[in-house]
Amino acid sequence: MLRLFLADDNSLARSALCSSSVWKRNSCEIVGEAANGIAALDGIRKLKPDVAVLDIKMPGMDGLEVIRQLRTENQSCIYIILTGYDEFSFAQQSVKLGVFDFLLKPVSSEDLLSALLKVKRYIRGQKHTEKKIAVLEKYADDYRLKLNNSPEERRRLFSESLRGNTRAAESLCEALAPGLSDALYCVMLIVSDTAAEDSEEWQPMHFYGYEENALKKIVSETKNTFAGFPTKEGYAVLLFPGQKQNPACISAAGGIAAAVLLRNRTDGHSITIGLSNVGREAEQLEKLFRQAVFAAENHFFLNEQSIFRYENIYQGTDTDDYVLLEKLNSLNETIKKQPEKTTACIDELLSALGKNQECDEKFVKNIFIHIGIILSETANEKGIAAKSIHEIVSDVSRICCFSQLKEWTQAYAGLLQPALQNNTCRSPAARNILTFLNNHYQEKISLQDVASYAQLSVSQVSRILKAETGTTYNVLLNKIRIQAAIQLLKEGRKKVYEIADAAGFSNYAYFYQLFKKETGVPPTEYKADWVRQ
Repeated sequence: MLRLFLADDNSLARSALCSSSVWKRNSCEIVGEAANGIAALDGIRKLKPDVAVLDIKMPGMDGLEVIRQLRTENQSCIYIILTGYDEFSFAQQSVKLGVFDFLLKPVSSEDLLSALLKVKRYIRGQKHTEKKIAVLEKYADDYRLKLNNSPEERRRLFSESLRGNTRAAESLCEALAPGLSDALYCVMLIVSDTAAEDSEEWQPMHFYGYEENALKKIVSETKNTFAGFPTKEGYAVLLFPGQKQNPACISAAGGIAAAVLLRNRTDGHSITIGLSNVGREAEQLEKLFRQAVFAAENHFFLNEQSIFRYENIYQGTDTDDYVLLEKLNSLNETIKKQPEKTTACIDELLSALGKNQECDEKFVKNIFIHIGIILSETANEKGIAAKSIHEIVSDVSRICCFSQLKEWTQAYAGLLQPALQNNTCRSPAARNILTFLNNHYQEKISLQDVASYAQLSVSQVSRILKAETGTTYNVLLNKIRIQAAIQLLKEGRKKVYEIADAAGFSNYAYFYQLFKKETGVPPTEYKADWVRQ
C-alpha cells in the first residue's frame, strides 16, 4: 500500500483531495496533511511517506523550497506538485528538483488517477531494477568467489588481458581487489635462472607452486593483494601495492620483490625479477606486463643484478643500449602484428646496432640470436617451418664478422616474411584459437574442445579459421603437427614412429601418408637427407 502526504493551504482543495475515492480504489493511505510549507516539511520528515503531493504556493515556505530542503537530507520520496495556470514558471523549476509530476488545479479525478498510475509504474520499475541489481551483485560476489577458487579462470582472464581485452582486465582487477577502483598496481615477473639449467628438482610447475606459496606469506605480511599467473616468460604476479595518494605504495612492490629474492636465495634458488611501472587503469595491464618482461630480460644484455625496474632501465642505461633493447621489443610486436614490415624493422635495428662500436662480440651475437628466436617462435605459433633454437645458436656462433651476421639475419627474415604475411590473423579470436592449437596439438583435441576453450560455438570457430587462415580445422591442425614433426626430425634424437606420436598422430600410417603429401618425401627419407647435410 502506498503512503501519501498532502499539503495545500486551501482547506477546501485539501479536503477534496483527501476525500477523493481514487486513493482507496488504488490501495493508497493518506498518512498526513499540512496547511503550510513548514508543517509539510516537518510532517514529511517524521512520517516518511512514499508520495508527497504539495501545492507550490503555501504560507511559511513554498512547495519547491520544501522539496529543496528534503533533497539535501536524502529523503526518499516521490514529489507531485499542484500548480495553477499563472505558476507555470514555478513548475519549470520543479523539473530541476526532480519532481515526478505536476497537476493543474483544480485537480480532476482523471488527472489524479493518471498521476497515481504513473507513480505505481515507476515504483514497480524501481523495484525491478533493484532486484536486477541485487542479482547482479550476487552474481559478482559468486564470480569473485569462483575467481578466487579457480586458478584456471584467473589464468584465462589474465591471458585475455595480455591480448588487449580491456573487459577481461577490468574483471580481473575488480575481482582481485574489489572496491579498490583507485588502486595502484604493477606487474612483477619472476624468472628462474635455475630452471634454465633443466634441473630435475626445479621444473617450471614446481617453480610456479613454490613462488605461489612464498608470495602468499610475503604479501600477507605487507597487507597487499596479489595474484600469480604462470606464463611462458616466467611467473607473472599482478600486484596491488596500495592506493593513490599513498607514497609508500610506490616502494612496496620493490620491497616485495626483495623479499621474494631473499626467500629464493635462502632456499638455494637463483632468480631474476622484472618490475613494471605502476598503473591505475585496467587497460594498462598488457603494457605493464611487457614492461616487466622487458625488465626481466634486461639482465641478458646489460649487467648481473637480480631485480630490474623498468623505469630504472630507462633512466639508468646507456642511451644506445636502451635503444637496442626497445627496438628488439618493437621487432617482436612488428612480426606478430605487421609481418609485412619485418625486414624493414630488422634493417632499422641492425643499423642502430652497427652504430654502437663499443659492443663486444658476445653481446652482438646475443642480439642476433635473439632476433632469430623471435622470428622462429612467431613462425612456429603460425604453423610455419622455422629453425630451432639450437640451429640458430649454431649458425650465429660460426659467423665471424658483423656483415655476415647481417646477411644471415636478413636472409632468414626474408625467407619467413612472405609466409608470416600470408598467415596473419588479425582478430583476437583467431589468435586465441591458434595459440590453443599450437599449445595442445600433441593432445587428442576436437573442434568442440577448441570451441569450449574459445567460448564460441563450433560453427563460429570453423568460420573464423576459414576466413583468416583459408583452411579448415582438421587441415590446419595437421599442418601444425607436420611442422612440429619436421622440427623433431631435424633434431634427429627420436625415431620416426616416436616423432609421429610426439607430434600428436596416433596412427603412424596416416602420419606417413600425410607427411609425404605435405613435403613430397616420406619422413624416413626426410630425416636421412637432413642427417647427411
